[in-house]
Amino acid sequence: MPENYDIELGEIELAIRNAIFPIVQFSPAVLIDKKNAAKIEMKALDIGFSPLKALINQPSLKATLVSPKLKIIQDLLGPRLADFELITSEDNENSDAIYVLEGEKSYPTVT
Repeated sequence: MPENYDIELGEIELAIRNAIFPIVQFSPAVLIDKKNAAKIEMKALDIGFSPLKALINQPSLKATLVSPKLKIIQDLLGPRLADFELITSEDNENSDAIYVLEGEKSYPTVT
């Protein structure tokens, strides 16, 4: 995994899919991009492999993100993964704001 990424894994479970494919499931899981302070939260991360393909010398892994939640920002620099918070005003005058959290990489300000 690249050094600017981190992963938080929850409880681990072992399951079998389609009666022959072993699956290791981490529930819940969060993938964090420290460079952009982006988070991909998911209900579970399934990692499975096919023993049949391993027998014919074609080993493969399959990673499945179960119910992923992404936050994407589109601005002048293009779309990117991000993390942000919605700040609601207490006076209810429609002055809500979105606060974009920055990671290790800061983006230029637009004035």
